[in-house]
Amino acid sequence: MNKKLVAAIDFGNDKLSIAIAYKNMDNSLELIDFWSKPLVDVSRNGILQNPNNVLMEINYYFQQAEQANNIKIGTYYFGLEPHTLRSDIQAVACRSNGDIATSIKQLEDEIAHNYAVDNRRVLLNKMLSLTQGANVQGDFLSVSVADRVKNSIDKITSNLSTERKMKFMVSPMVEADAFLSDIQRQNGVLFIDFGAEVTSYAVYKDGLPRLVSVLPIGGKHVTQDIACRFLIDVDVAERLKVELGVAAAEFVTEDKSYSIKETAVKLSLRELAATIEARLCEMMDFIVRDIDDRGLGSAYETIVIAGGASNMRYLPELLGKQTDREIVRLSHNILQHDNKFLDNTLLMAMLKQIDEDCKGIVVQRPVEQPIVQHHSTTPKQEPKARRKSFWDKFSGMQGMFDEDSEKSL
Repeated sequence: MNKKLVAAIDFGNDKLSIAIAYKNMDNSLELIDFWSKPLVDVSRNGILQNPNNVLMEINYYFQQAEQANNIKIGTYYFGLEPHTLRSDIQAVACRSNGDIATSIKQLEDEIAHNYAVDNRRVLLNKMLSLTQGANVQGDFLSVSVADRVKNSIDKITSNLSTERKMKFMVSPMVEADAFLSDIQRQNGVLFIDFGAEVTSYAVYKDGLPRLVSVLPIGGKHVTQDIACRFLIDVDVAERLKVELGVAAAEFVTEDKSYSIKETAVKLSLRELAATIEARLCEMMDFIVRDIDDRGLGSAYETIVIAGGASNMRYLPELLGKQTDREIVRLSHNILQHDNKFLDNTLLMAMLKQIDEDCKGIVVQRPVEQPIVQHHSTTPKQEPKARRKSFWDKFSGMQGMFDEDSEKSL
């Protein structure tokens, strides 16, 4: 069967979501199973909390999926989106040894060993250019995180790699590589993933990533702003945002007032929209300023937005007005298996980008041989007759010194 088994997990938006699929030779996907379960405080700032508890949930689901689908999962991937993630361009060189693959590995090791920027450690390197000669010189996009965050990632990777090996992919690079067209990456594009806890973004130009970073603000912060502004519970604020929210007050065509049940709170649609708009504009201002400070302000023509928070009504119109760029909301096919639908952008991207076969090796248990009890045919030994004692010939002395007749003194 010319299919690869691929498996991925995501723990964003206070949910643990797992997807398993077959990947065909033409890179099309056949969803085998999809499962999602709410987990309170499963992550914080893009970092998984309580990995041991999460591992129990992962193993339980995989065991159920393996039995139901007659498969064995040996490897799985999870999306990484830590709040301290950022990138830098690194230029390194080494002496050529004739083997280009070995030389590239030496350059990457050189970056990892000598990277010293604000107590940060390299998460991955993406080669941008390479020059060969007596020396091999390369430019790399080094994606790094704070040292303490890298320690947390290493611990999580170790904890989640017990029964099955766990590997990670970095967001938003995995989504950009999966869903952006070659023309978009060549001409220049800014890809933004509006998540619940963080907002990640990447700039591509000439087909290569030029900047990757994460802003520690997301859809949850918009919800908290609404809760604080109108003095309501976070759950109520989330419902207001989803059901009535508009990205900017100017797009509210008919202002209406609403009363929150069991409270004295009253609000108008324009007040709600103005609260949402303030936070969204702040987020976009930060992203644009960061890109401009890196000298990449003219590197992109289009902005592609994705993630749950990107579904806010009139968000493309607001961002287009703010940046004077074309805004495209990402769309992709939804995978379906029976009555289950997978529309998680990060999970879809990881399934598309996994190259290896995630099948595990089924270890055959040895066949237990029945234990046969052999009955002995040796005749039963009769107890030996007691030897006569010297004292037996004396009347009244028999048995006086037998062992059974001895008393402790």
